[in-house]
Amino acid sequence: REIASGETMASSKPQRADDGAIGASYNRMPEGEGNGNGTWKRDPWVDHELPAITSARSAPWSSIDALPTQNLPSRGVSVALVLIAAVQSVLTSGIVFGWAPLQLLLQEEGVYGDSCPHGPPCEEQAVRLDLIYTAATSAFCFCVWPTGLILDRFGPRVCCMMGAVFFGAGCGMLAISSNTLDLFLPGLVLLAIGGLPIVLAMMHLSNLLPEYAGTVLTLFNVMIDVSSLDFKIFYIAFQTFHIDRATLFAAYSVVPLSILVTAPCLWPQEKYEPRRRVVDLAAAAAGTGSEPLLNGGGGEPELASKFPLNGAPFKRQVFSKEFILGVLFTMLQLFHVNYYIGTADAQIRHLVVQSYNATSPPAAGGDP
Repeated sequence: REIASGETMASSKPQRADDGAIGASYNRMPEGEGNGNGTWKRDPWVDHELPAITSARSAPWSSIDALPTQNLPSRGVSVALVLIAAVQSVLTSGIVFGWAPLQLLLQEEGVYGDSCPHGPPCEEQAVRLDLIYTAATSAFCFCVWPTGLILDRFGPRVCCMMGAVFFGAGCGMLAISSNTLDLFLPGLVLLAIGGLPIVLAMMHLSNLLPEYAGTVLTLFNVMIDVSSLDFKIFYIAFQTFHIDRATLFAAYSVVPLSILVTAPCLWPQEKYEPRRRVVDLAAAAAGTGSEPLLNGGGGEPELASKFPLNGAPFKRQVFSKEFILGVLFTMLQLFHVNYYIGTADAQIRHLVVQSYNATSPPAAGGDP
């Protein structure tokens, strides 16, 4: 009431270092105290430190950022970090899903050509090459869970650097592989499990731009799909400029090396936390009886009612119908996508041959 009327209140209580900061009136309580596990609670020690307010309309901080528990970069730096992360993702994340052009490149180089009794290409060669793609895509899917555990335990910086090491090792193996030194399968597998940690370590950057969080997450997911064009660029360079596979992958190893070197400078040790918003603060200070709302809503109880699994124990989430249906849907879609990518080239070739045999006249010997 004294604040709303423009008067200041003297206090005999000891001053704190954060007195006078508007966000200091709401502090995150440690686990087991206050309103729950890590929730926000009104701090009566600094309520009287709010500036004098004549009306809620004139309050300059009716909707402001609360004090975070870590230093967040500015908006300009946040946008730059998102763009850098998008570039790194498009160069690494889903590169194995562009398998078809790389398969053509390997066939034209004669990889596994010794499996063909009458010379390449043949069915035996295609089967051995398809095994490489199957192993790589399977590794990509199975490594999502352990990668998430590493991300939660060690943070995005370590996760990104780990992915860069795996991806660089994969580039090196594919550069030195040959029919006598067969490292094609482990090389492509390392590319798959190396690109995944890099893109997953970037997802938390959406917290830097909360009003565009959906756009940022969509951008990173799209970059996974766009990265499948990388091997197409390899194949164009192979055909147009006659650059062999060893040179292409040796040169591409610069990408994971640059990610590894710059990760300590760009990415934090801990994931960025969401920027919390304090609303209706002026009305509460004016003595209207309404408490400030965090995150634009009614706080934790309302969030829990809308999302009952939010903050639930791990076992409960895994056995929930939402998780089980999500797993089944993902399994079906991944099978559909990977089957198409892995067999589209062979199916198109088969249809072309059938169409040619059906429309062309018989040969002189009578055979089509």
